Amino acid sequence: MIVKLQPNRPQGSVLLIISFLALPLLAVSPGAARRSQQKSAAATQATSAAAPEARKFIVTVIGPNGGFISGLTRDSFAVFEGKSQREISYFKSDDVPVSVGLLVDVSGSVRRQTVEAAKRVAMRFIEQSHPENEYFIGEFGRSLRGLTGWTRDPRTIAEALGKVGTANGAKPKPDPQGPTALYDSCVAALGTMASGTHPKRVIVLISDAGGDNESEHSFNDLKRRIRESDVLIYAIGITGDSALGTPDILGQAVTDELTSLSGGRAYFIEREKEAGEAVKRLTVELRHQYEIGFTPTNAARGGKWNKVKIKVTLPDPSLKNIVVRSRDGYFSTTPAP
Repeated sequence: MIVKLQPNRPQGSVLLIISFLALPLLAVSPGAARRSQQKSAAATQATSAAAPEARKFIVTVIGPNGGFISGLTRDSFAVFEGKSQREISYFKSDDVPVSVGLLVDVSGSVRRQTVEAAKRVAMRFIEQSHPENEYFIGEFGRSLRGLTGWTRDPRTIAEALGKVGTANGAKPKPDPQGPTALYDSCVAALGTMASGTHPKRVIVLISDAGGDNESEHSFNDLKRRIRESDVLIYAIGITGDSALGTPDILGQAVTDELTSLSGGRAYFIEREKEAGEAVKRLTVELRHQYEIGFTPTNAARGGKWNKVKIKVTLPDPSLKNIVVRSRDGYFSTTPAP
């Protein structure tokens, strides 16, 4: 991982691009870096006390060559609700701990070796994540089976991952059998996320990216619940060892849509040996995001979906083709009768 420091030409502060490509490293004076950090900290303190009714969005900014851009201030962002620009009342860019629901697929489409690989990928994710994260560990097939409550204890987490894909937590199962209730499991996980300690909450699915063939909840129902929540959803799909013999293209499309809808994303890999880059990108992304809030003017319009677009203007005009990723709206608060 290389950190590229690019001078901020208009104001002389610092823009950081966290990249995984062999980009040149440009020198920046320690004094300039300190001034940028102090300015960013002051901006965070000045705007972190959001009104209770503020709508908050987690925003990822991706620059040229796929690097994550950090070091931006509130002035770099503009929020539009429909066609109207809203004032940003809350801004935070700190590296904060996260409540993570870490779910491993043990359904009928997943071979035993893939379950074991998924467990190792899960542990790698935990090892590279914020040290103060808390975790809910679970597995899903016909339904979601929680293996822990919320915990930061390494021994509890390791023991729970050891139980994933085993019969009564005692011995390895044969190749997993039975249906896949992906939608029901995600709905249950969203319910569990509501009790997480940290305001920032994330679900990470590790699976073969197969489809759903069992859920009582529909795809549209799950999509609405994701839109109603503030939970980010990410997925790491290990597609090369599917029991179906070939990757499930429809399942991958569903996974991609669900993660994108939340403001997250899906990573698809063929083998465990490719997981290192996916885990690195995911853990770095979660630690280099922005939290932005604004107070809507139409918060009492019951149940209405309100489109939101977040735009970014980089202080360095030479950086082009950036991608801004977040959820694309919110449901209005339903007024009391």
